[in-house]
Amino acid sequence: MRLFLIPVFLISTLGFSFAQGSKSGDLNLTLGAGASAVGLLFNSINYQQLSTTPVLNGMIDYSVANVFSVGVAGSFQSFKGSDIDGSGNNFTDRISCLNLGVRPLFHIPTPSADALDLYAGARFGYVIWQYTSDNPTSDPLSAITPSAVSIQPLFGATYYFINAVGINMELAPIGTYLAHIGIKFRIGT
Repeated sequence: MRLFLIPVFLISTLGFSFAQGSKSGDLNLTLGAGASAVGLLFNSINYQQLSTTPVLNGMIDYSVANVFSVGVAGSFQSFKGSDIDGSGNNFTDRISCLNLGVRPLFHIPTPSADALDLYAGARFGYVIWQYTSDNPTSDPLSAITPSAVSIQPLFGATYYFINAVGINMELAPIGTYLAHIGIKFRIGT
């Protein structure tokens, strides 16, 4: 057990030594997954068989200044529910959601700016919904908005445990996802 703690201590010490927050000229790639309100709603429908993917996110942000970055983002989520209709026929509903957007972010200076990057901003995107069903009598999506422009306010934090790699979390009260967690890679710095 002590042999295990030595490398953990060395890695964490080196991580604190070399980690630093957002700075001008940084290019960051974030990959992660999250949960959405639509996903929670779909999971509450009483299907016999249900499969849901989390919201899969990919984001690239460029730090124009220490306190401002701009980026592009893409998200995807799908749902599949199978059941038996009132006539005893098997059917499957499939829904997918693709969101592509841009995201200006304002970075908040912190006392521990070397390792912690706090930010707030918005994601302006276009949402593409797709629905298919082999049950001609079902219309579960009548209440869901069709493909449209979306605005998502967001709040996030990245903790860099080494200079080029950090853990990222975002919260958004509305939009493509409610919460996201991922890993952020700093490229070329």
